[in-house]
Amino acid sequence: EIMYHPPEPSPEELAAGFGDQDEFEFIELLNISTSTVDLGGASFSEGLSFEFAPPSSTSLPPGGRVVIARNSDAFTLRYGEPASLVGEFAGGTGLANGGERLRLADLGGGTINDFTYDDRQPWTEAADGGGYSLVLIDPASAPDHRLAGNWRLSSRPGGNPGGGDAIAFVGDPLADDDGDGMSNLMNHALGGSGSSFAPSIEQGATGLIYSHRRNLAADDVRVTLEVSGDLLTWAPISTAASEAPLGDGTSRLSWRLPPGTPRDFVRLRAELR
Repeated sequence: EIMYHPPEPSPEELAAGFGDQDEFEFIELLNISTSTVDLGGASFSEGLSFEFAPPSSTSLPPGGRVVIARNSDAFTLRYGEPASLVGEFAGGTGLANGGERLRLADLGGGTINDFTYDDRQPWTEAADGGGYSLVLIDPASAPDHRLAGNWRLSSRPGGNPGGGDAIAFVGDPLADDDGDGMSNLMNHALGGSGSSFAPSIEQGATGLIYSHRRNLAADDVRVTLEVSGDLLTWAPISTAASEAPLGDGTSRLSWRLPPGTPRDFVRLRAELR
């Protein structure tokens, strides 16, 4: 999880002397392996500066998380003091609001991870000062950190340091238990049921816009928008035109439909990862 452009300070935080929102930046690491990992000597060598003091300073068990904050006092005031907080960024470094390269190296200098995040499409723009963090989707599957499509907004403003916010689907994916005309899996993908969660199409300034809600916590579902001219051959639209978080654990994704034949068809596809 990366909180590179945090929400503005609250009145309480301002009164405590934290007037700069950048002081609330943080980054979180997760051990997705089945073995305990010794982070002693590992360091960030691009972007922020931080080194885990060697040797054997930080043993991270399977599923364990560590959080590094820009300012530990500011972080603790906003989030409490989780056991996962292990230190502060060094040398006055911070996370760039416009995106930057991050590289985590091991004790011998070998690369653990090296990628660049951004604040522009196809990266979700609402993480850039909108109050949300960037969260890796389904981290246990070891997704490629370099691909924007493998990241999402945190389900709630402020992020969720020290823990995950994903919610797993439970039930029969093809059934329609609530009778709203959408499958249980689609309800999970959209974040709710009923007419208010039904997708919509409207005329935009540059063409037709298809919009639907997205359950930000549904890491176990892949949602794809597809178009067809004959109901036989379907082509996916790769990137949403915009995403606006709604503050209730969902966001609204809007897709710009490409110009097509006089009669086109659109479908929203949800499948378990």
